[in-house]
Amino acid sequence: MLEEFFPRISTKPVVNQAGFSIAGHTKDESRWGRDDATVSKSKQLGIQHMACSPFGQYTDVDVLNDPTVASIAAAHGKTSAQVALRWIVQQDIVVVTRSNSLEHDEEDMDIFNWTLTADEMQRLSAIPSNSTESAFVV
Repeated sequence: MLEEFFPRISTKPVVNQAGFSIAGHTKDESRWGRDDATVSKSKQLGIQHMACSPFGQYTDVDVLNDPTVASIAAAHGKTSAQVALRWIVQQDIVVVTRSNSLEHDEEDMDIFNWTLTADEMQRLSAIPSNSTESAFVV
């Protein structure tokens, strides 16, 4: 969509916001712009990709209870939510979250003083997507 959209505009967008998550970033997600190729194209065009629904709300995968995510979280002394958010920001993608809990907000911010290894990033990226056809929920 970006390739079709870009030639028709006079003001370049600064941000492209779309769902993006562990288990929700494969080519199967391209219809909604929440795939690796869209992130790559956004970067190529100088547009910041912004990930909403970072816990895979639009997939059939329960990212917060996935065993791979949980094991990596345990290795770092972090929560699965923190691993899911760190996986996104470590790819230079801005992430949007929401909560009604100060504890969750503080936890979400505690993702910048540690990193995932290259192997962990690959293992998380390999979690299969079982996307739903419905629009994502933020």
